[in-house]
Amino acid sequence: MPLNMEEYEYLREGIEQVQGLTGLAKAQLETEETSPQSGNAMSVFLTALDRACDDAIADADGAVEVPL
Repeated sequence: MPLNMEEYEYLREGIEQVQGLTGLAKAQLETEETSPQSGNAMSVFLTALDRACDDAIADADGAVEVPL
């Protein structure tokens, strides 16, 4: 479904906020003492979330209507 520019910017901003929070969580995870299993599981989850955000941005980029 095509997105108008306003919808695109709103969606992109939200995704970028999630990516920013993901980065902060990764940094926090690196500084805290956690069990190896717990830390690894959280790291895998955050990496998957970051990749999903990248995919969502690519999808949004492909769905935006470009005015002629």
